[in-house]
Amino acid sequence: MKTRPLFSTLAIAVGITFSSLSLAAVDNMEAKRLTSELTPFGAERAGNKEGTIPAWTGKLVSVDNGYDPERVTRADPFADEKPLFEITAENYKEHQDKLSTGIIAMLEAYPDTFRIPVYKTHRTFTAPERVVNNTLNNATSAQLANDGNGFSGAIAGIPFPIPQNANEIIWNHITRWQGINVEGVNEAALVQPSGQVKREVSKYDAYFKYYDPNVTAEELDNTLFFYLREQITPVRDAGELTLVKETVDQVAEPRKAWIYLPGQRRVKKAPTTAYDTPTGFILTDEVDLYNGSPDRFDWQIVGKQEMYIPYNSYALASKDLSSETLLTPHHLNPDYTRWELHRVWVIEGNLKEGNRHIYSKRRMYLDEDSWAGAIMEAYDSRGGLWKVNTAHLKMAYEIPSMMSSPTVYHDLANATYSVSNMENGDVGMRNILAEQKPLSFWKSANLRRLGKR
Repeated sequence: MKTRPLFSTLAIAVGITFSSLSLAAVDNMEAKRLTSELTPFGAERAGNKEGTIPAWTGKLVSVDNGYDPERVTRADPFADEKPLFEITAENYKEHQDKLSTGIIAMLEAYPDTFRIPVYKTHRTFTAPERVVNNTLNNATSAQLANDGNGFSGAIAGIPFPIPQNANEIIWNHITRWQGINVEGVNEAALVQPSGQVKREVSKYDAYFKYYDPNVTAEELDNTLFFYLREQITPVRDAGELTLVKETVDQVAEPRKAWIYLPGQRRVKKAPTTAYDTPTGFILTDEVDLYNGSPDRFDWQIVGKQEMYIPYNSYALASKDLSSETLLTPHHLNPDYTRWELHRVWVIEGNLKEGNRHIYSKRRMYLDEDSWAGAIMEAYDSRGGLWKVNTAHLKMAYEIPSMMSSPTVYHDLANATYSVSNMENGDVGMRNILAEQKPLSFWKSANLRRLGKR
């Protein structure tokens, strides 16, 4: 597989090497940039000089009768647009300064089928006024804790809109605004090179305590969110329940998890629910591209770059799109994907000496507007590229919030891929306007009551 430097001469380099983590929040003068040349979330307001990336306006995309609360579907505000051009294995070198190493590897691995339809760029991200105001406040109060493995002084907004190091960028991704009370169905699939598909289905509920308007930073009790999953299929695992309490500082208090096993009719504490522990078809810490404590990797900012990433991917959630059509061998059917040119933060983590993980290095590309991860690359113990994971982003404009669905995990070594949070066909999209459950719902003792067999 061919390799190349990450940045061409056209890339925007940060030009700073961070030898240690800064624990200080930015001062008031620096924070004022969030009301002038930067967006309230820390992105550059201006477009690029070529005009291929527009300026950020903060205006909410409007779609008449676009949201269907019965099925929780959203109409595509850009359904009438056609691709500006397509990137293929034959022409990718003309565009490689705006392609990640992993995406180039995909083009080279599957030259006859993988392609990138590039559309007009729309900077659609915005958030509720409360989240905007909290982010502005967090800029001058948030601080990293435990050598960057937690934080304090932030609530209900991006903690570090003007990041000083890569750990702050990771926390921006983990804590980004995705609603308060969420419920839905996660249909996941593992696709073999032959096209054979293995499926899993689960139901889930989530409560993001960090964004609860009735909770202050002092009342967080080191809790970021609660997550409850009920396994539906395969049949052998049906009825299994998993409850997770995600902590802000996972060094001070590691993630907690409990599991209800219907065959035993008992609740027990899950032994390991972090790092490279398998969960479903993927690893625990690559759910949502990256989650959990960043403590096993030495993270650095590589730079900021204009790059083609999956964006405004409404077509992938069409109720008229069958899984048989979508799940083609090696990758999603490119006819239904949408890629746009956006500025991204690029960070890289190398496994710390003395730490264990099946990945030796990870590189992550995050949308500058929303802090959502768009692409994650993972490398094996010998330094070879192994995984290329992509989050297909789109705005849930009724909230508003940036969502990643589906998320796709490509295993280059085995020519397989898995997909989570599919929303096409009859599955329906996650409901981010769910009613809030009582606090007792998120207790481990409730798992036994919820157990159906």
